[in-house]
Amino acid sequence: MPTANATDILLATAKDLTAALRQHQQNPLLPPPDTQTRHALTKLNEIFSNATKQQEEIPATLPRVPTIQIKTPVTLPRVPATTTEGYLDITATNRRLRRQMKKPNAQKTKSKKTTKKNNKSQKPPAIKTKTKPSPIPESVPPPPPNPSSTRRSKRLYQPTTKLIDNLESNNFIKTTVRLPPKLQFLINKEIERAMDPSVDPLHKINAVLNADTGKLEEYRQLLKGIDKLLWEKGGSKEIARLAQGRKDGSVKGTKTLHFVPHNMLPKGKKPTYLRICANHRPQKADPYCIHMTVGGNLIEYNGETYTPTLDLTTAKLLFNSVISTPGATFFCLDLSNFHLITQFEDPSQYECIYIPEWAIPDDIMEEYDLRPLIKNGRLLAEIRTGMYSLPQAGRLSYIKLVKHLADDGYIPTGHTPGLFHHITRPTTFNLVVDDFGVKVVGQEHADHLIQTFQKHYDITIDRDSNFFCGIHLNWDL
Repeated sequence: MPTANATDILLATAKDLTAALRQHQQNPLLPPPDTQTRHALTKLNEIFSNATKQQEEIPATLPRVPTIQIKTPVTLPRVPATTTEGYLDITATNRRLRRQMKKPNAQKTKSKKTTKKNNKSQKPPAIKTKTKPSPIPESVPPPPPNPSSTRRSKRLYQPTTKLIDNLESNNFIKTTVRLPPKLQFLINKEIERAMDPSVDPLHKINAVLNADTGKLEEYRQLLKGIDKLLWEKGGSKEIARLAQGRKDGSVKGTKTLHFVPHNMLPKGKKPTYLRICANHRPQKADPYCIHMTVGGNLIEYNGETYTPTLDLTTAKLLFNSVISTPGATFFCLDLSNFHLITQFEDPSQYECIYIPEWAIPDDIMEEYDLRPLIKNGRLLAEIRTGMYSLPQAGRLSYIKLVKHLADDGYIPTGHTPGLFHHITRPTTFNLVVDDFGVKVVGQEHADHLIQTFQKHYDITIDRDSNFFCGIHLNWDL
């Protein structure tokens, strides 16, 4: 509720009194006009009338801003223009003065030379005077050697024991665990070889460490070692797998390579070269593994080569999904000869490759009768399916895989590369080259996926799934 202060009450009282005095004819309560009381009330009326009357506000005149006189800009003095003639005169005089300053020094050196010659001619040959060279002050450093005059040795770098001692002092070779002398020797040899700048880095890949010599050896050197027969057997198995297999049925061929005469090389086709990868894998049934690939840099292919594949983040998300889904399990699948069984649709897509004679073992030479096809120490072969290191091999194999999986309801997710799922079944898996990591709920759904792959591929099932996408896994499900 609003309240009134003392000022508001006085103003209201004054207004009421004024209104009462103005009604003197109708109000009988007022005293007669000539009395002292009437005069006092009239005086109060005038006072209160002036107090309640609002005073008219008189606008105050603002002071004018004093006008500022704009000063005219000061004219700066102009820089006197210089002419080219004056500049040339100055430079000419400077050059002339420098030449004049050099002339006395040149005359002194000439006079010294002439005096030395005259003195030599005047002095008898028997008497010789030795002049002491002027000592070089200690503050002046000796002149640096001319880099063009320094000679460099052309000999190759030879590791010495000093290098090994230096490495041992920096704890590059010594390990916290005491190793057997033979194994410690091999480690020292390998580190010394890795630090040798004279060794081509390309020679260090696709090689196997020889336990006896401590050196990395390629397939050609391995064929001359102690395990020659074992490596030859691995090479025979690889060539038979790429070709039409073995007659005894021990190796199934993929019909990737077809040996042809050299005169059947298509016009305009440039053959590529063979790359041999030798690896010793004790965990496999046959540890002496040989893989033959092609030199992809010489292949002229203008088509699309992109192949969707998953990244490490997608693989980790799938692992977390297995853990967080009740009843979910994880297992791995490996497709054998994933690229090699992908046939080229048109013969114009065939590629050609040169294979050296020494890379083919004698048993393959006899079984396939390849000696008449040798020319200049090499054989010519056509590549009629996808082969490792071909630019188009990965994409062609992927398209074929997607078509086969779609027939049974397995399709890509569409938003994550390399991730597949089933339309109705609780099955999700991702693809890394030819390896699959599968998340599934229920054994019947896992069997359905395995049967789908077995229709077109030879697969290997890893139920433990302890290793996938370069990650070691330890499942506790």
